[in-house]
Amino acid sequence: MKRLFLAFCVVLALFTGCQNNVSGTDENPSVNPTPETPSQTTLKQKIAAAKEEAIIDLGSEELKIEEADSYTISKPLTIKNGNIKNATFIVESTDVTLENVTNIKSIIVDEKVGDGDFKLKNCQEVGDVYVNGGGKNSVHIEKTAVEKLVVQKKDVRIALSGDNSTKIEKTFIFEVCKLDSNNKDSSFGNVIVSEVVKNLELAGETKVEKIVSTATKSEDGNITIIVNVDVTIVAADSTVKDAVKNNEENSKFNEKVKDISDATIELSEEEKTEIEKVKEEAEIVEKMNFIVASQGKISEVFEGYLDSSVEEINEVSIEKQKTEIIVSNTKAASEYSKIWDYILISKIPVEAKQGKNYKISFDLKADKVSKIILSTCDFSNSDDSAFIEHSIGTEWKTYSVETGAALSDWSLGFAQIACGAVSKLYIKNYKVEEVEPKIAYGIYRSSEDDLISCESAENQIKATFSKNENASGINIYPLGLSVNCLHKVTFDVTSDVGIPAMDIWIKANSDAEASSGNNKFSFEANKTKSITMYVPAFQKKNETLRTLKVWIATKTPCGLTISNFKSEATNLEKIKEENPSLDLYFAGMINSDWSDKNIGSFTVNANTDGNGQVLLCDSDVWGSTNPITIFRVLSKDSTSSVNVQKKVIENEDRFYFKNATSNNITVNFELTENNEVLFK
Repeated sequence: MKRLFLAFCVVLALFTGCQNNVSGTDENPSVNPTPETPSQTTLKQKIAAAKEEAIIDLGSEELKIEEADSYTISKPLTIKNGNIKNATFIVESTDVTLENVTNIKSIIVDEKVGDGDFKLKNCQEVGDVYVNGGGKNSVHIEKTAVEKLVVQKKDVRIALSGDNSTKIEKTFIFEVCKLDSNNKDSSFGNVIVSEVVKNLELAGETKVEKIVSTATKSEDGNITIIVNVDVTIVAADSTVKDAVKNNEENSKFNEKVKDISDATIELSEEEKTEIEKVKEEAEIVEKMNFIVASQGKISEVFEGYLDSSVEEINEVSIEKQKTEIIVSNTKAASEYSKIWDYILISKIPVEAKQGKNYKISFDLKADKVSKIILSTCDFSNSDDSAFIEHSIGTEWKTYSVETGAALSDWSLGFAQIACGAVSKLYIKNYKVEEVEPKIAYGIYRSSEDDLISCESAENQIKATFSKNENASGINIYPLGLSVNCLHKVTFDVTSDVGIPAMDIWIKANSDAEASSGNNKFSFEANKTKSITMYVPAFQKKNETLRTLKVWIATKTPCGLTISNFKSEATNLEKIKEENPSLDLYFAGMINSDWSDKNIGSFTVNANTDGNGQVLLCDSDVWGSTNPITIFRVLSKDSTSSVNVQKKVIENEDRFYFKNATSNNITVNFELTENNEVLFK
């Protein structure tokens, strides 16, 4: 025990000695510990912490720089004096300068720079510079060699200065711009002008070794090139020569320069692909245009919105640029419920073919994070559409919606963007692509707090209700139903948990017309239940098919599989034979009393009114757990002495009747051949 105690004392003494040395005494310096090296600040951390207009000197500050890293600069800043190790800079602010920096892989002057400035001074080993932002005063390149310059910002000025060390090897022009230089020694090298560019200015003492256009001979004259008298063009192709020679503004240059050598430029496969991509984007934007619809109004006549009045919608403006469209809405509201207040309808048709499925997509971004809904449908066949909700951010991203296998060739198919919650929306790269057949669906959220997701396949939908406190649900579009016919629709539902009550409703018409369903469907865990419903489909225009919509909603967190959708034509007599418990019922108020009897007539007392619906159901009517079919009201024939009116209340088709006479009147109703309720 004594030995252990002595050992402990020795250790304690040593520990105490160490503590004394750390405190700064000169005693026993041989036992001083090696101080810990603090973690090295990275360049990324330095940029994030820097104040506006700060100067980060890589030569005097010991910063950690990772190989091939990426740096975003979102404030006015200068970075100078150092090897950046094959880095990429994303410049999102005006007044950014890179000075005496070596080994830059690429620089992206982002759109967020707007009409601001960017400077590149005395830099070496610079790869690509992409100009997506900048203004008329401008992007400055001084005493720096750049392998590739890509100009994609409209009306930007690229200014070279310094001496013959300022040189661009290849310059790609994809937007109207100005190339400028304050001396004859700096050069833009080989300049390739995309055929989408219609105007180009060569100013100051700009020098180009070769300049060619990707436009074909047949497109000569489509490009306007303005050339200052002091510009040097060593060689050019015929398209550029003609554009320079035939412009009266270039008279002084043409007098001075009698001849320009012929030029061709060899492009790499990557460069050819880049040019084709920009050309394709520009062609899409040229074709792309939108009609605006808002709360019963539409900006121009459109067959899919015949009930809307044609009016100017001044709060929405659409600006078309070379490769994108900008939609501004001065009355955009951030509330989730306002998304559908404004709808953009693409004028490019979706030409879906029978039995095929299509993905419709746009590249989108917004001025701030916002909700939108993409939808698509054939307006000649259905009022309903497949729709998907998206949350879009401030960076470009592709968003899509799928049609579901087309029931027939689409004759009036279009894509829509519900954008009532977006103040500024940017759109490009509209595409329609054929994909594997799937069942179309839409997630309808009453609140963005509800969490629902879906996964679609050719023959089934898998839905997950994680949280649903606000009666949100899903729409499924699995079948086409022939018009002017009563249909028996069956499908299977399996839940991974027990569900005491779930809403299931189906329709084949507009939201205000006949439907079938109930809100009392119950399910046992992992047991498949077959659902049978009866629903009529009506012809609205000249269509022969209507899209079946299946609505499902539950507040119970669960995972559902909905599959095996089928339909067959039927009639009331056949239904009653198969299900003797079912009959037609009137449900509503008669003479101030509630009635839900299976009667084909009823008496309306003198000077009274009432309202109700005609249902196909069992004797329990609204208390039943079985599906209930609600029929559309045709109103009355000319022989009826009771005033019967059809009204739409809470998306339900009801009828109202009034007896203004002093006599009691018997009202009869029947189901027509088209499965509509007729009163007599």
